[in-house]
Amino acid sequence: GLKHIVGVGTAHEIGPYLGAVHEDLPTNPAHPYGTAKDFLRRAQGFYAQEAGAHSQWLRCFYIVGDDRRNNSIFRKLLDAADRKEDTFPLNDGEILFDFIHVAELARQMARVSSQTAVCGIINCCTGKPETLKSRVTSFIKEQGLAIKPEWGAFPLRAYETRGIWGDRKRLDAANSYHEASPEPAR
Repeated sequence: GLKHIVGVGTAHEIGPYLGAVHEDLPTNPAHPYGTAKDFLRRAQGFYAQEAGAHSQWLRCFYIVGDDRRNNSIFRKLLDAADRKEDTFPLNDGEILFDFIHVAELARQMARVSSQTAVCGIINCCTGKPETLKSRVTSFIKEQGLAIKPEWGAFPLRAYETRGIWGDRKRLDAANSYHEASPEPAR
């Protein structure tokens, strides 16, 4: 009876890559988390095809906003500030990421999963690259933290790229189905 399945993925499925990630880009994950998500995506595709179901794989990029309840760099910054540390070691901060606020991500996921005209891999993203340095600097200011970033304290990890962000083509196509038809009355 399966008619529609929605899975949640990660930009880490892509592996080393520089630039905008379109949904049909071949995956080449470089660490266990990305590999596991990529395997789950493939398994979902096989299962949906066997069941004749609509399959959507929502590839999420770098989620921000619920910073106390995750394991991101921003949670680690908050924890270091709570411990009254003066500095926080980072890489050079020049890596470009597609940071998306958790509320916007939830909105995108709800809109995409409530239609089936656009299926397959759908990037949930802003489509706008931003440097880690810019985001961290803004975060420290917004949170009123006294901690200072120590840029260049760590090298890039072997599997990191200099910049990765999402292409919004399928996301925008899925959203257009909502804009073309009015929301149902509540």
